[in-house]
Amino acid sequence: YENLTFEDQFDGVNQYNLPTGEILPGNSIAYPDFSLGIHYSITPSTNQGVYIGIAYHHWNQPNVSFFDRDNRTTDDYDQYKLDSKLTGHISTSFPLTDQAAIQPRAIFIRQGQASTAWLGTNLKGDLREGDDVSLHFGFWVRASDNLNNFEPTDLVLSFAYEKSGLIMGISYDSHLRKLSSEFLGRGTFELSISYVG
Repeated sequence: YENLTFEDQFDGVNQYNLPTGEILPGNSIAYPDFSLGIHYSITPSTNQGVYIGIAYHHWNQPNVSFFDRDNRTTDDYDQYKLDSKLTGHISTSFPLTDQAAIQPRAIFIRQGQASTAWLGTNLKGDLREGDDVSLHFGFWVRASDNLNNFEPTDLVLSFAYEKSGLIMGISYDSHLRKLSSEFLGRGTFELSISYVG
């Protein structure tokens, strides 16, 4: 905490050189955190497959508070526990031609009271038959909790270049949720690099 200053350290003139009355807990903690998941895939031929998986994270719901970790009541523990997270996904790939495939996908995530889901598809096309170079075009919709409603919040367009399993992509997220008129329709660019081996 040596690089932090607090308002009670101000000397009334121009420096923060007085001692602080802030209660500063230890900031180095460790706790066990367990997760479990399973993934199943079947790929009967090139550009054809089904992939399904489920994972359960933080199933022991550890206490993540920095304060007085050993003397907490049950109510305190519930307040500072790390909520469990459930993730499920399913995707498939259908060949359209010898060089193109459509890849619909869905992902659902729930942690505590928050949920989000992604639904979309990629179109993958090989540039030349027998070559290990492909282009990916994708369209996705994300839906999330919004004050007791589950509604679409983002539209995503993506493009990627793949060579020998290395995929370099760019995507644009356009926000649908009207947080304010300044943000409606504005979005975010994301760059990604992944390897599929």
